[in-house]
Amino acid sequence: MATADEARSRTWPSLVSARPRVNRWSALALPAVVFLIAVFLVPLLAMALRSVTDPPGAGLSNYQQFFEQQAYVRVLTNTFWVARATSAQNPWSPHWESWKHV
Repeated sequence: MATADEARSRTWPSLVSARPRVNRWSALALPAVVFLIAVFLVPLLAMALRSVTDPPGAGLSNYQQFFEQQAYVRVLTNTFWVARATSAQNPWSPHWESWKHV
C-alpha cells in the first residue's frame, strides 16, 4: 500500500488540466449565429415588446382590438391555412405520403 506522500507525488489524470474537446470547425458558425441573432431575433423581440407597450399603458389591449375585428382574424386564419397547405401537403415534403390520402 502506498503512503500518502507517494500517492500525492503520482501523476493522476487531472480534470482541471484536461481541456474539453471543442470542434474548431464549429467556431466558423459563430459569425452566422451572431448575424442571425442580430438580424432576426433582436427585431422580433423588439416588436414583441413594442406590441404590449405602444401606446404607453396599452398592455394586451392591442391584441384584444386585433381579435375583435373579424377581418383580421380571417386574414390570420387564411395565413395559417396557406402555410399548412404549402408545407404539409407539398409532394416534396417527407410527410407527403401521410397527407396524400387525407
